[in-house]
This record gives sequence, structure tokens and C-alpha cells, in this order.
Amino acid sequence: LGVCEVAESVEGCAKLEELIGAIATGEAAFIARELCAAAPRVALSVHGSSLMCRLLEYCGDDECTEALIDAAFAGDAASMCCHKFGHQVAMSVLSNGAERHKCMVAAALLADEQRFARHRYASNVIVQALTLFPCDACAELARRFVQHKDAVECLACHTFGVHVVRALLESSPFRKQVLHLLSKVCKRIGKDKFGKILLEEVGLKPPR
Repeated sequence: LGVCEVAESVEGCAKLEELIGAIATGEAAFIARELCAAAPRVALSVHGSSLMCRLLEYCGDDECTEALIDAAFAGDAASMCCHKFGHQVAMSVLSNGAERHKCMVAAALLADEQRFARHRYASNVIVQALTLFPCDACAELARRFVQHKDAVECLACHTFGVHVVRALLESSPFRKQVLHLLSKVCKRIGKDKFGKILLEEVGLKPPR
């Protein structure tokens, strides 16, 4: 069996991940090389995505891993961010990937940040971007949420968007602005179950 076939089984993927952690970066390059042939499919599979994350963790700066991510994105990082398993690869890229790949993920999110912030999976990628700020484009992402009319208010009342607001609050450059925006609309936000919990977390009480 080739690496691609092995990677799609529970036992095979676990053994490959263990191997990546045990051998030198250069010796693990053959795994990334073989996965390139089926990179988009592997990145969107439950076990393959985990294997890609492990490669990024241990061999993120290796040229074979970079080529693998190029092949996985295939010009469509946005689809990766919105996928049940693929979004984990996008998050790992933000943590351990090459600078240009981090920028590709950020650029994909900036294409429609308001929609992605409400997406079940893409919102997790946005939270990662706002937590790590791995490239300048991520700061632009934060600025858009803060400057867009009603964005913070609407996200605070959304089941996935509220996590994006929490990430903004944990970011020192934007925390004061977000708190100010929340304080202005806390009466409305306080009527929502997600918004009410958020206000309690930051110590804001809606007026009676």
C-alpha cells in the first residue's frame, strides 16, 4: 500500500503520525511527497487531515510539506476553511505553516469575513487567526470586525460568531474597542442567550 492509502485508515494514520514524531524532518519528507498526489482528498478526510496537521507541526518549514499544502489548497483555501476536517488543516497552517500559506488562509477569510465568522467551521479558523495574528492580514481581519457597522453586535448574538468576539476581546490591541462597542448595545445583546453570557463574562450588565 502507498502512503495515501495507509493514511486513510485509523491504524495506518496513527502509525504514520508516530513515525513523523520519531524521525528527523528530512526523513519524513517522503510522506509529504507521496501525499501530494492526492492532497485535496487527503486534506478533507478525517484521518488525512490529522496527518497533515502532524506534518505541519513537525516539518512545517520543509519544502515537501510546503508543496503538500500548495497542492491541498489548489487555489481554494476558502473551501478548506469551511470543511469539517479541512478547517483543522487551515488552523494548523496558521500555527505552523509557511508565511505565504498563512497569508493565503487570511486572504481567503478576508474575502467574506462576516459570513465566515458565522460558519460552523470557518469561525474556528478566524478565531485561530485572531488569537495568533500570524501575519499582517490577520490584523486587517480584526479591524474589519471592529469597524464594520453592527458586526460585533451581530456576532455576539450568534452561536458561532460569539467565539470570534471572544477572540477579539482576548486580543490586547482591540479589546478596548470591542468592550466599548458592546457597552453601547448591551441592552439589545442582553436579550440574546449567547450575548447575555458574553456580557457576564466581561462584566457588563445591560441597563434595566
